Amino acid sequence: MEYAKDEIYPVEYSNQKTKKINTNNILGLLFSLGGIFSIANIIAIYNFFRILSNM
Repeated sequence: MEYAKDEIYPVEYSNQKTKKINTNNILGLLFSLGGIFSIANIIAIYNFFRILSNM
């Protein structure tokens, strides 16, 4: 039965920091905010006409 051997792997470090903004997260955030605001607008318009019809 063999045991795991200790092996040393070289680790390469880079001095450059990659600041990449993930566009999928931003698009998902915009679409979700747009959906929330559109639902809020539909509810507001429905309530406005419901109040208007009760007058």
